[in-house]
Amino acid sequence: MADDADRSHRPTEAMDGEAMALFFESFDQADEEREAWLQARCVDRPDLFRRVMALVRADQDSEGFLESTPISPSPSRIGQRLGAYELVSEIASGGMSTVYRARRVDGTYQHDVAIKLFRAFHMDASARQRFDTERQILAALEHPNIARIIDGGTAEDGTPFVVMELVDGAPITQYCERHRVDLVQRLKLFIKVCQALAFAHRRGIIHRDIKPANVLVGAGGEPKLIDFGIAKVLQPETMNLELPETRLDQRPLTPEYASPEQLMGRPVGLPTDVYSMGVLLYELLTGQRPHQIAALSPAEAERVVLGTIPADPSQAIARGRQAPPSGLGESGTLRRRLRGDLDRIVMTAMRREPEARFDTITALAEDLERHLSGQPVRARGASRWYRASKFIARHRIGVAATALVFVVLVGSLAAVLNQSREARQQRDQAEAAKQFLVDMIGRADPYENTESATLVGAIKQSLPDIETRFAAQPELEAEMRYALGYALQNLGEIPLAREQLERAADLRSGGGDSLARSQVEDALGIVAWWESDFELGSRHFQQALDLIADDRSPMAEARRVTILTNWAGMLIDAGDFERSRALGERALARVAEVPIDAGTLATLWSNLATAREGMDDGEAALEAFEQALAVQRAETGENHPNYAIILNNLALLYYHLDRLDEGVEALEASVRIRLATLGDQHPQTATAMVNLARMLTLAGRPAEAEPHALRGLQVARAGWEPGHPRIGKAHEALALLYRDTGQLEQAREHAARALETYQAAPSVDPAWVETIQALQAELAAASNG
Repeated sequence: MADDADRSHRPTEAMDGEAMALFFESFDQADEEREAWLQARCVDRPDLFRRVMALVRADQDSEGFLESTPISPSPSRIGQRLGAYELVSEIASGGMSTVYRARRVDGTYQHDVAIKLFRAFHMDASARQRFDTERQILAALEHPNIARIIDGGTAEDGTPFVVMELVDGAPITQYCERHRVDLVQRLKLFIKVCQALAFAHRRGIIHRDIKPANVLVGAGGEPKLIDFGIAKVLQPETMNLELPETRLDQRPLTPEYASPEQLMGRPVGLPTDVYSMGVLLYELLTGQRPHQIAALSPAEAERVVLGTIPADPSQAIARGRQAPPSGLGESGTLRRRLRGDLDRIVMTAMRREPEARFDTITALAEDLERHLSGQPVRARGASRWYRASKFIARHRIGVAATALVFVVLVGSLAAVLNQSREARQQRDQAEAAKQFLVDMIGRADPYENTESATLVGAIKQSLPDIETRFAAQPELEAEMRYALGYALQNLGEIPLAREQLERAADLRSGGGDSLARSQVEDALGIVAWWESDFELGSRHFQQALDLIADDRSPMAEARRVTILTNWAGMLIDAGDFERSRALGERALARVAEVPIDAGTLATLWSNLATAREGMDDGEAALEAFEQALAVQRAETGENHPNYAIILNNLALLYYHLDRLDEGVEALEASVRIRLATLGDQHPQTATAMVNLARMLTLAGRPAEAEPHALRGLQVARAGWEPGHPRIGKAHEALALLYRDTGQLEQAREHAARALETYQAAPSVDPAWVETIQALQAELAAASNG
């Protein structure tokens, strides 16, 4: 309590400064999340929280007029007269201006308008100049879907103001929700906004703050684009403008809708608005924002947006975190309608690189119109290759569980035998279960069996029998489903894996062994990782740790290290390298006192290496990779699949360090090891060969790449059942190789084979189909050109 008392008696001036700084920082948060965000930053500081909330209450309804200068509460001007207008009520208030509803009272005619009034305090020459610029920008934008300027002037106290058309409407997302606007009408409404923005772009004006609050829809259903307060003019000389200098510490934006280049403080252009419009369209179609960053600091928000690629809209709906927006139907139907064209259009608009987005906002609108008319769209979306953004990123060692699958299966057998000893009357059932594990699950480890695809089919056929076969033994059923789920996720059968693991979690939810429950949560975290649902994965990993928080047994300690290692690996794919590194170092600090296996330790070092690489600490990353290799070498020698995976990841680091020849050497060694240990019919051998081919292509050695890519296809055909989608991926790799080397006929042939394989498969990631269709479109355009 003494500490609280000390804090409450800090000098008033200092606390006012803190309150103002927090208040300004809170502008980045959504209104509904702002108070919770502030509470989290004012823990044990009730006086500070009260001061900040007083500022917030004075600044309610600020969304839509965010600016960069901290503000102080100003006296109300309601009732004052500005020229022919009287201020009636406050509409919104932001950092440097307030918008009022006003009424014309000079006796000529009655007319309500919106007046944006600059705040006189804290007003410098640059701020005045920016306000004057906004007035001139609005004067140049006469468009039916842009709120037009009517008048302007200066108040008696010298405060500038601008009189604008009053848009009496709701933000576009709220309007669509309240009126249950269907999918087609949402797209048509959005196209109108695109047309308005394209009009501004043709006049060299970039809005820079596209978000729902700045797109209002009136009762008649017409959208209006408002608030060009932080707009940028590409050629100010054409408008006779002298723009104020933008300081490095001024980055006026709304983080959840801002483009990557805005977040990084880099130059903006027309693609900046394209990105924000993509975010807006994502929200209109899913009811969700692509990045959940409302409670993050600006630096954290930047790291998330730059380090992750959100789920396609159809995938966001499939995850079902909330009901679909009103008017869009049930989730299954909506997901099918979004999958394909609309996924590609949205994700193209939101590509991280400006040059990879639609060239213009008109191109975005035209693709939507093509979709509505049933014509092929031109968008490429966020393909699996793009999502990885690193040619072998999907093949990191990452998951410590991969090295532990066989341990899991042995544990399952031990549980069966233990039950057999303790319950002799169930001996026959226990023996049957043991045989099931030996014959079926014991072969599920992709490191031990080259016929894993055939085994997947056998597992699928056996799943319906589990519940009846082990109906009287729920603990054993839970163990079986856990082992199946664990093996299935390593075989890439993610939906099946999740189903089995969730069932295992249900069976164990009644209490009992917290360590066993922790195992399942850890496995579910890995499944969420596979699906790029990093938020869900983090919740599972945290729950896994919480379940054994009070357990200090050696097994629990080892489990903590494994969970931390897996979590750290997932955060690498999430782009949160700093947090991954912290979790990895936390796990490493326990290693000296914890009996963990060498595979997990090697994985831990590999994760640390990759996290350091992500933080641009290349030398430290190399050191960690050397540690990973040394641990694995000491345990198994170099001729082991895990050693091959570490080499695979080391090659990625060499690629980033522009040491492509060393990367090729590492991948060549990885291929040799996999051939020697897994054989020339194993799927992971095919993967390694494809990776090597891609690295050789990037290194400018396509002639050497082709044999590896062709052999990768041959091995994929041997390792998977005929028609398996992974064979299509090998064809896809060849199509990309031939595209890059200008052999378009061969590229088209393999692209067609890949698409044929995907479409014939009973289940395949829709992104794979979209990627190959986009490649085919590119190849067709190249041929026509």
